[in-house]
Amino acid sequence: MKHYKTTVHCPVCDTKFLYALTEEETEENAILEAMCPYCGEMVDLEKLTPCSEVIFEDIIEVYEDLLEEDFEFDIEEFEEELDEDW
Repeated sequence: MKHYKTTVHCPVCDTKFLYALTEEETEENAILEAMCPYCGEMVDLEKLTPCSEVIFEDIIEVYEDLLEEDFEFDIEEFEEELDEDW
């Protein structure tokens, strides 16, 4: 299986991040997009470059860590804010 990587620039929050996908994912999707891990905006992918499976896995791991870090839901913080509003 072939793997690809790209550097994505989010025009909304003006950040760059690495993204990787498989050949299968490129064939399944007519429009190639990735969610910005910083603001959640969908960004078009351009200039896919072949990469090794090791690099692919490293990029995916970092990307998933960014998603967890920025979009982690803290129920205790939410409850505190809710209590303050009431």
